[in-house]
Amino acid sequence: MLRHLGSLFGLFIALAGPVIADDDASQGSSAASSAAQPMASGHAAALDATAVYTAVPLASSGAGSFLVDVFVAGEATEFVLDTGAAMLTVNKAFYKTLKKQGLVEPAGEVAVRVADGRVKLVPVTRIERLDLGQGCEIRDVEAIVLSGKGRNLLGMNVLQRFAPLTLSMAPPSIQLSDCAPDLTVASTAS
Repeated sequence: MLRHLGSLFGLFIALAGPVIADDDASQGSSAASSAAQPMASGHAAALDATAVYTAVPLASSGAGSFLVDVFVAGEATEFVLDTGAAMLTVNKAFYKTLKKQGLVEPAGEVAVRVADGRVKLVPVTRIERLDLGQGCEIRDVEAIVLSGKGRNLLGMNVLQRFAPLTLSMAPPSIQLSDCAPDLTVASTAS
């Protein structure tokens, strides 16, 4: 769990005092007070004072991971918030739901290393839009399509679009910056 949490506090995520609920701090929790300090790979992660943050609720998986509902046509599908996943990853069932809605188009293949160490080619699809709730919509995002019933993963190619972002432990939520229904990828060129 600690290794997973270590990656969770990487370059794009910082815990800051304002996202810790007052109730937790007043209970004298050492975890709440230590979590109030910015953590990001030895560098304090800067939060944008001009950004507008939207809290998207998370649920605990019970196994040390956080879960977020992603909506398509008003129906929720559970995704694991996974900062260790480079890309959004969807299982075959969710892909079929997207396809029925006309929200996907093929985008090629990518080589991935699977759990047993083998490298294999998997299909990539471009998803027209996904709704993260609370008015947070993401458009034109690529996803790896897994065969079978694997877990859906909300990976870094989605999370980096909302940077800087924060994670709150109580109540569990992720605060996404400048979340808007028309959010698209910003150019990385300066």
